[in-house]
Amino acid sequence: MISPENWPAYDLKAPPDYIFALGAISVNYARFEYAFVNMFRLITGANWKFAGFLAPRITNETKLGLMGQMRHEDWPKEILERSDHFVNGAAILIENRNLLMHSNLEPTEDGKFVLTKPKRKEGYMLLCEIRGDQLRRVADDLEAFRAFGHLLSVHISFKFGGGTMQSMLPDLPQKPISLGYIPMSDQDQE
Repeated sequence: MISPENWPAYDLKAPPDYIFALGAISVNYARFEYAFVNMFRLITGANWKFAGFLAPRITNETKLGLMGQMRHEDWPKEILERSDHFVNGAAILIENRNLLMHSNLEPTEDGKFVLTKPKRKEGYMLLCEIRGDQLRRVADDLEAFRAFGHLLSVHISFKFGGGTMQSMLPDLPQKPISLGYIPMSDQDQE
């Protein structure tokens, strides 16, 4: 039987803190998705049933596009600012997560690590040198925007849903870090 002390028996080619951060990113992204779909619902004016039906059937890019096109110009400025900040941050977070979860983590000869993601159709590879602190920041950004999206959706729901409860507008979280992937053609790799 394999125990946590000697698992995995194969080489992941990365330090444990990198692997732990990637796990935190995965968990935090799943939690962030709930806030993202809730904000999608509120910004587009969809009800829960329709948003729950539609969200898994369209891409995140499509959801972000709809959120931009169906923006509530009649909302107060402070709510519009926050919903725009959420949508812009969500676009970065979704791209970061997709690149990380679909990339290979490779050690370099000088002890650093790079993420590589082949783009076969386009004929090149995306390359990004990555540090543990960057991975932790992506995980933290996901959690910050999950909490922000949740509090903002509660505020919007109370403000426009006919409720009598008061809620405070959440503070804007720091803009998420965007991972620095660069395209690298097959010729560059030779």
